[in-house]
Amino acid sequence: MCGGDRIVKREESCGEKKSGKHVLEKWLLTHSEVLKDPWEDSEWEDTSPLDNYPVVLDPTFGQDNYCECIQNKRLGGDCSYVWANGDTYKGHMEDGVKSGYGLVTSPGNNIVGLSGDWREGMLDGKGRLVTQDTTVMEGWFRNSCLHGLARKIEIKKFRTFRQQVTWLGRYRSGVAYGRCWQWQEGGGYLTGIVDAEGEFSGDDIAFVYPDLETALVGIFAKGVMISGKPAELEAVDIIDDIAEPVFSISDSPAVRHCRSSRESVGQDPLVVDQYEARTVQVRSSQVEGGGEGLYAKRDIKKGEIVAFYNGIRLLREHGEAEDWDTSGYKIFANTNEQWGERIDLPGDLIYLDNYCATLGHKVNHSFVYNCTEWFFKHPRHDLIPCTKAITDIQAGEEIFLHYGYDPRNCPSWYGPALDKFLDD
Repeated sequence: MCGGDRIVKREESCGEKKSGKHVLEKWLLTHSEVLKDPWEDSEWEDTSPLDNYPVVLDPTFGQDNYCECIQNKRLGGDCSYVWANGDTYKGHMEDGVKSGYGLVTSPGNNIVGLSGDWREGMLDGKGRLVTQDTTVMEGWFRNSCLHGLARKIEIKKFRTFRQQVTWLGRYRSGVAYGRCWQWQEGGGYLTGIVDAEGEFSGDDIAFVYPDLETALVGIFAKGVMISGKPAELEAVDIIDDIAEPVFSISDSPAVRHCRSSRESVGQDPLVVDQYEARTVQVRSSQVEGGGEGLYAKRDIKKGEIVAFYNGIRLLREHGEAEDWDTSGYKIFANTNEQWGERIDLPGDLIYLDNYCATLGHKVNHSFVYNCTEWFFKHPRHDLIPCTKAITDIQAGEEIFLHYGYDPRNCPSWYGPALDKFLDD
């Protein structure tokens, strides 16, 4: 890509255009392989001019007076320099400036490594930035600015350590530009044309649920939904190797972000979640005495998000005894935001006539279960617990979790149920 003609790809199979979900799923998969750079070929270099005030990432830029370094060593054909502020450069030099492959570090700027090929003292071409929190940004650089296609990789630490591509898009003169995609905890995505500061702000931003079909589209400010309407993904074009979605927006009432508190479950408690509406339904449970349960409305694959659990937010004090008579619906938030935070639906909020914005509270316990607890960055409710399938679930199957109570500190029904399970 050279800043001129746009490259548009539309995938077809047997003469028929593939579904938007299929195209988006394939694009996300191929561009989220951590060990495979999707844009390493020179055809993707952006040769468009820089703006007047580019954002430079190299903290040693303009400090090429190496005679002032407190240390300098020659290592074969390469050099090593250390400045008084702790910044370093190790790599090739020509005529006193960085040239060829090199690595900059800067503890004061949280940079573990900024590496790539330097030309006349500036990072040009493919480069890689690693920060002290292990975040990796890799992409195309011009004059030590991110300029062109780029992606961000972060380490996620919930239950297991894994690397996750969390951002895909394009930079111009060091600032995110154009259509970008940002992964959200639980597998959803924010997407839209970012503003002049590289933020997801505007009146045509979308949150795409993990099914890559359901969405909320509308007004967002710095990634927070101000007003979003339910929508469905209709089609996806790949333009300059960035997925460009097309949505059909419904006439349903708009919803907004409203994080729950100790006193409130948030706005619109009777507005159902559209992802849950196509994924699960409430019916009488198969569990004796279980009341209502949650059932799969469609076939659900292993690893898919099944249902969400919003409610009031409670903080538990150290040493505080649990009152199980009033705690039947309390669960740990498990979001790593605050120790001991619980989510609860007290009183009549357990009934669908009073609350149906999420349905995770209808999942019953079983020692033979098909889901586990996870968490989800929800556009309406913020970071909340959710259930995630640990096996394929067929439409019509009841959804079960293992509640995982401590037998020494649990509701009265749990002990006898555990004894019966062990006897069987």
